[in-house]
Amino acid sequence: MTFRILLSLLLLPSLLAPPSSATTTSPKAQAVLPASGVWLRLPVIPWPNWKPGHRGLDIQAPADSEVFVPTTGIVIWVGRIGKTVGLTIDAGSSIKHTLTGVESELVIGQKVKLGQFAGWAITNQHCENLDCIHWSVRQKGRYIDPRWLLKPIVYRLPKRADALVDKRF
Repeated sequence: MTFRILLSLLLLPSLLAPPSSATTTSPKAQAVLPASGVWLRLPVIPWPNWKPGHRGLDIQAPADSEVFVPTTGIVIWVGRIGKTVGLTIDAGSSIKHTLTGVESELVIGQKVKLGQFAGWAITNQHCENLDCIHWSVRQKGRYIDPRWLLKPIVYRLPKRADALVDKRF
């Protein structure tokens, strides 16, 4: 029973992902988290894309904490959106990463590498009472879940648990 629950929890994210977006990401588009904080709000990307939703990942980042470039590419925008600042990086393969809540000294046209220093998190109201940065990714103009571009986490069961599973089947 526990094995079936564990298996269904591991498969659930792949079943919920829209197949068109999940299958079109390329290995070239791999990314790293731009900050090491707690994930405060996960993406809720609607279909069709114009409906209400949350089109990115909010990561806790206290003001003045370091933020890093999530992918290798070229900076195509640095500036202000409403009451916050941010930047956009073109990673090629029609994929663009946008970070908001980040004060950056990078300039348009600058080449950046995966994990390079991008700037500092700023105090903002995007996450209500907590400081955070917002990371969104667009592929061919459509928002996708940034977590799809992260290296997968592999969990290994202890040998004792493996033996129990083998005996049951």
